Amino acid sequence: MLSFSHRSPPVAALEPNRLSRAVEVRRAAGLDLLDLRQSNPSHGFPQTWLDSLTFQGSHYHPSSFGLLSTRTALSEHISCLFGGSIEAQDLLLGASTSEAYSLLFKLLCNAGDSVLAPSPSYPLLDALCRLESIELQEYPLFFEDRQWHIDFGQLEARLHPRCRAIVVIAPNNPTGSLPSRQECQRLAELAHSHQLAIIADEVFADFPIAPRHDAAPFPWALHCPAPLCFSLGGLSKSALLPQLKLAWTLVGGDPKVKHEAIERLEYIFDTYLSVSTPVQLALPSILQRASAQVEALRQRLRANELLLRRRSD
Repeated sequence: MLSFSHRSPPVAALEPNRLSRAVEVRRAAGLDLLDLRQSNPSHGFPQTWLDSLTFQGSHYHPSSFGLLSTRTALSEHISCLFGGSIEAQDLLLGASTSEAYSLLFKLLCNAGDSVLAPSPSYPLLDALCRLESIELQEYPLFFEDRQWHIDFGQLEARLHPRCRAIVVIAPNNPTGSLPSRQECQRLAELAHSHQLAIIADEVFADFPIAPRHDAAPFPWALHCPAPLCFSLGGLSKSALLPQLKLAWTLVGGDPKVKHEAIERLEYIFDTYLSVSTPVQLALPSILQRASAQVEALRQRLRANELLLRRRSD
């Protein structure tokens, strides 16, 4: 009988769980439902402004990390949003942040290695690790004094010789929490002492509802003094355009380590060449028009938060 890789789960494990079945029963009955599983604020957001964009790109010019003109426009955009000086050559373009995780896991991990990621967090990470034949180990976040904090005792207890990276999600999905500067520094110290990379998923960086005054600044790749740090972002959230499939990885860290990482990543990215030319050429125009959409979504988030607070009173 034909056998399949252990990287894909058995069919029985893909059946809807008890919660999903209960939701479908309630929807089928036409009953009210407040589905708190939907933690992506851009879900269902209208995109009528896309009709005015003209996509070009009849000439194909393959580039491992994406067109330099696109990366330059993106570096200027991120620098304007968050400050700092971002070099275009440190920005690597791909199709999605999910793909970016997979490519970084290929760079950092051998089969059987592990990465650490926060809990609670988005369940996609577990699937991404499984498909790369690596193990996801969770480190807990705890809620105290109206803030979420990293449990460093539990995180350090889970470190072992086959750990290769620590994932940070800022703002976190679903908690919305932001690590502090002190937590950023402590993570960097752990990364140095255990020779780990830090992967900072910043896809929701445009949408912190109530930024804490001591939050670590964006992008982490510029400010976290780890030997190697990657900041992830993409149009899916920053411009509310998941259908256009463009994401970026900003590489930071010790210059020597960063240089070798980029050299190795060029081989990995060139193997896939996943980002399309039309969306790269359209990116400068998209970024110019995205601010109005982002602000509209922020207003939606504020309204959602107000509604939840009223319901919890």
